[in-house]
Amino acid sequence: SENWEVLGKTYKLLIPFADGADQFAIDAYKEAIALNPTNPNLRISLGEIYMLKKDYLKAVDNFKLAVLAKPDHPNAHFNLALAYKESGDVENAKLELEKTISLIEIDSDDYKKAKTELDDINIQ
Repeated sequence: SENWEVLGKTYKLLIPFADGADQFAIDAYKEAIALNPTNPNLRISLGEIYMLKKDYLKAVDNFKLAVLAKPDHPNAHFNLALAYKESGDVENAKLELEKTISLIEIDSDDYKKAKTELDDINIQ
């Protein structure tokens, strides 16, 4: 699984420079997930690639699986919130941002970032 993950990371870095690198990265992460299906970080990485491709529904699906694998993972909730927001599902984005905020330290930069996102959505 780790070798596939490293390959996925490598291809992900190449996405801006090489045609097809996004699909190679997706394929590599899918292989890593097949070998280690309970690792939420693999799902998050795959979801991030779908976000780059603006395929928000696939991103949502992967971030949801990351949350299912580790419900107390703030990064999974935060990324799910962003994917929901981009897909137009503002209500679920708010819920996920609130969950993110509940999982992180109030004085951290991550808290400020999540709070800013939530405030921005509430203003809209």
